[in-house]
Parts: sequence; C-alpha cells; structure tokens
Amino acid sequence: MEKDNILDVWAISRELNCSPATVRRMIKKNMLPHYRLGIRIYTKKSYLDAWIHKQITKSTTESHHEY
Repeated sequence: MEKDNILDVWAISRELNCSPATVRRMIKKNMLPHYRLGIRIYTKKSYLDAWIHKQITKSTTESHHEY
C-alpha cells in the first residue's frame, strides 16, 4: 500500500506548478481540498490527486458539450 503523503502549501504549489499565494487564494475560495492544524494548511496527496482528476473530468465533459 502506497503511503499517503501530507502536503503543506509549498508542496501543494509544487504539485500544481503555481505559487504558494495562488494555493492560499484557492483555499480561501474553498476550491482545494484542505484541512488546518492551527494556522497551518495541509492536504493529503490522495485528496489533491482526486481533485485534479475531477477537474480534468469536468473540463473534458464540458468540452464535449460545445458545438
């Protein structure tokens, strides 16, 4: 069984290839799966992977409905 790594804001930004500020904005808008421990923000790698898959699926589905 693969270990489910816990990612902080910096690790999330590396995974998404964006800045930590962008990650924080997305979290503030409740766009990314996350949880807080005190003031620190984290997510599990599996949560982020599932979110990415959902975004790709949603994007692909929307593009098929265009005429």
